[in-house]
Amino acid sequence: MGRPEKPLPSTGRALRELAAWLRAHRREAELTYAKLSRVVGYHPTTLQRAASGTSVPRIEVVEAYARACGGNVDQARRLWRMARYEATAGRLGTKEDAYYRPSRPELIRDMADLLPAMVDLYERAGAPPLRAMEQRAGGHGELPHSTVHRILHGKAVPTRQQFIAFIEACGIIAGKDRVAWLRAWGRIQEATLHKSTRHRAWHTATFTTGPSGHRPDTGTVAKAG
Repeated sequence: MGRPEKPLPSTGRALRELAAWLRAHRREAELTYAKLSRVVGYHPTTLQRAASGTSVPRIEVVEAYARACGGNVDQARRLWRMARYEATAGRLGTKEDAYYRPSRPELIRDMADLLPAMVDLYERAGAPPLRAMEQRAGGHGELPHSTVHRILHGKAVPTRQQFIAFIEACGIIAGKDRVAWLRAWGRIQEATLHKSTRHRAWHTATFTTGPSGHRPDTGTVAKAG
């Protein structure tokens, strides 16, 4: 089995878990890095670095590593997404080990809450290429990659169809998570409708009597009652 591997460094918890998982499956498969390299086609150094716990490896390397060792590839992807999200936590302004706290779509109340939450959801999904998001949404114009780009940069507000396509492309397909995100969208629509109704009422009252009770068209004061 070759020389013993170095102890895992004191990196983020998710990255250590990914590296430990890869190492355990390689040992169970009784593969040296040289043998593993011949199976997957990656250089032994690349494979060893993937399980070193020093940096987040490429997803393609993790998938090939797991598959060759008989590991669950879906589990490998989940661990990789956690490690990648953890690595970007500082850039996103989140706290350490933020991935381990569940998403809170139930706290979303308006579009100002929703857009950052969609960015966070995208990062948790592993930040897939924008064209991959488009393809996952069906590739028929439901979610153009250019629209995804604008949403992620706060330059576009999604329609309901685009919102649903976006969360589905991020892996929110069914279950209570999907229900929670759809309810968040519903609250935003209710809040928008309520705000629009209040604005129309204010505009009608102001146009009719003016902000101080004066009719703009005559200059007279509207009678009370």
